Amino acid sequence: MPVSRLAGWRRVISWLLIALLPLVALRAYIGPLPDTTLPEAGLTAPSILILDRDGRVLYEMMDPTGGRQRPVSLNEIPLQLRQAVIATEDSRFYTHPGVDPLAIVRSAYLNLQAGQIVSGASTIPQQLARMLLLPTEERTELTLRRKLREATLAIGLSIRYSRDEILAKYLNQTYFGAFAYGVEAASQAHFGKPVQQLDLAECALLAGLIQSPYLYDPLTRPEAALQRQRVVLDLMVESGYITAERAEQAAQEPLRFAGATVGMRAPHAVVYSRAELERLLTPEQIAAGGLRVYTSIDLPLHERAEAALRRHLERLNTPSPSEPAHNVRNGAVVVLDLASGGLLAMVGSPDYDDAAISGAVNAAMASRQPGSAVKPLTYAAAFERGWSPASTISDVPVTFITADGKPYTPINYDYRYHGVVSLRQALANSYNIATVKLLDQMGVGALSDMAFRLGVPSLGDAEGHGLAMTLGSSEVQLLQLTNGYAALARQGGYLDHHIITRIVADDGDVLYQQPTPLPRQVLDERVAFLVTDVLADDDARLPAFGAHSPLETPYASAVKTGTTTDWRDNWTIGYTSTTVVGVWVGNADGSPMKGVTGVTGAAPIWQEVMQAAHPQPPAGFTEPPGLARVRVCALSGKLPGIACAHTQQELFLAEAAPTEPCGMHHLAWVDAVTGEQRDAGTCEEHQCVRRAATVWPAEAIDWALTEGLLRADDSAMSAIAAPQAADQQHGPALAIVQPLPNARYHL
Repeated sequence: MPVSRLAGWRRVISWLLIALLPLVALRAYIGPLPDTTLPEAGLTAPSILILDRDGRVLYEMMDPTGGRQRPVSLNEIPLQLRQAVIATEDSRFYTHPGVDPLAIVRSAYLNLQAGQIVSGASTIPQQLARMLLLPTEERTELTLRRKLREATLAIGLSIRYSRDEILAKYLNQTYFGAFAYGVEAASQAHFGKPVQQLDLAECALLAGLIQSPYLYDPLTRPEAALQRQRVVLDLMVESGYITAERAEQAAQEPLRFAGATVGMRAPHAVVYSRAELERLLTPEQIAAGGLRVYTSIDLPLHERAEAALRRHLERLNTPSPSEPAHNVRNGAVVVLDLASGGLLAMVGSPDYDDAAISGAVNAAMASRQPGSAVKPLTYAAAFERGWSPASTISDVPVTFITADGKPYTPINYDYRYHGVVSLRQALANSYNIATVKLLDQMGVGALSDMAFRLGVPSLGDAEGHGLAMTLGSSEVQLLQLTNGYAALARQGGYLDHHIITRIVADDGDVLYQQPTPLPRQVLDERVAFLVTDVLADDDARLPAFGAHSPLETPYASAVKTGTTTDWRDNWTIGYTSTTVVGVWVGNADGSPMKGVTGVTGAAPIWQEVMQAAHPQPPAGFTEPPGLARVRVCALSGKLPGIACAHTQQELFLAEAAPTEPCGMHHLAWVDAVTGEQRDAGTCEEHQCVRRAATVWPAEAIDWALTEGLLRADDSAMSAIAAPQAADQQHGPALAIVQPLPNARYHL
């Protein structure tokens, strides 16, 4: 062979070797790969036990893989479910070679733009390879090597199996939450029906679960699940599988979830525990079974809470000759341990199995309007900014102009006005006007900030709500708001709530242990105590709630009610030094109740559960250092003068204790016959007497006239000298305060 020819072949071989070097290096980097033969489904695994705090069995999940996994053929799976999964997980499933270069580029761009991982690019073959072929310990690795191994296996699967075979295997192996692997198990677990009977709305919801069964669990996060369903429907429209009109119809369709509770105690707590288990462990760890999941649930207390809810709702819905049925079918109760943040009870509805009330949906996790139950957050913000329970504000008619230029006129629950009131009176009696005025003076940002700090961010969204935020126009979950109250009870210490305390594997290995609780101080302990002191003041709320109301307990407890103006939601949340209890009643479909008040709706349930949670009286609330108790004028909240007929002890931050004398009371000369005010220099002593008089704020003059506390001629004379608002240090308007009109005195 000529030398030149031989040299040419050498060059070709050299270039081939150089070209093969990256492939050889890549092969060495990714290491040996498993065979691409897909395993069969249905392997048996030990059961999972969910236990209460004392080891009582709440639920035994028999064989979490084989027991809830029945493979079905692709023809048995509705076409719209297949389309929903493809549109959501892998829109070019039938055209790419196992990996999708376009999806990789798109994902890289989105992740680079966001500065973090916000989008994946795994195709269905890649997900299947990760799920069934990679070792368990490798599946959760976020490494380039794992992605390359996964991609190589996905290409191998695409060569070995048809796309329909891959899709069938994927749909029969994917985890859908609720301990359900595969579409048939998922259909039975979530909807209680065979997969063949699913409609479009149900198919879209199941397809949305694949990305995160925990985040989109329809029973514990119903709003998030429905939002995800909408995303799936939109993707189906984008892929051309359905029309926009059909997607809208499916999105509006009410869903009924399965409520099978065979062998399940405290079902909503079990379902919530299951969702938390999915957050804490991988699907592979769950599939291995043999777990003992210890929870914070106190089963006897939970069952008493469940019974109290059922009993009271039955009473409300049993008509009598004097009272019709109240149309309140649903409710929820949560009980939290303050020391640990653990859930002692979680009742999500009166009957988990009653589909007519969406009983399987956990109402404790559903977003509802809290009404006045949000007011303690507003007053906490005020106390933090220098107001005190003794500070005054005028509860009189007022109109605000909203951001969009519309008038907003708050009204009180009793449709009355209460004049100059202290913040203690305003919060204890839930006066709407005074509370809105208070927030207006602080700015809505004060409430937003407090809501975020107390762990209820949904209440902190001022957009579209404005001042009405303080009356509960935003939505919040019962569990969230109850946990916010828990921070007040801990004197400003915030803890995340939890339900799982420990997870133990079959071999005794502890897979998870709840960390030791370390509250994060989000609020001055003294400010939190001021709120508690007001909410625990039974005497202060007498005008609105009367004596011996369901808000009273035989030991120190702080409590607040809330009722929405449209009668759709009724709340009571309160706490002792050890425990916080939250109750909501209403209807899952949002229909209004009939004549259910804060006292007749949630409060009796709260009182009964609170008593069940305290077989022994708890210690009272501990007053922190840095507070001062000062005797003040009961009307002005300032240091009393000689004309102040009524005084009371009030609580202040030490640095904010009052130093100014009362400016609302003084001794005035009045005509002994007519009662008209007289100037001391022109008043003959035998014609005049000195009596205590009130300097009413300008904005309260009309109210005082209406209530008979001020004479018309006096108000006309003194209004000129009272140009400012009461809560802005008004000038004087005089009135006789002792004796009061028509007052009776018993000696």
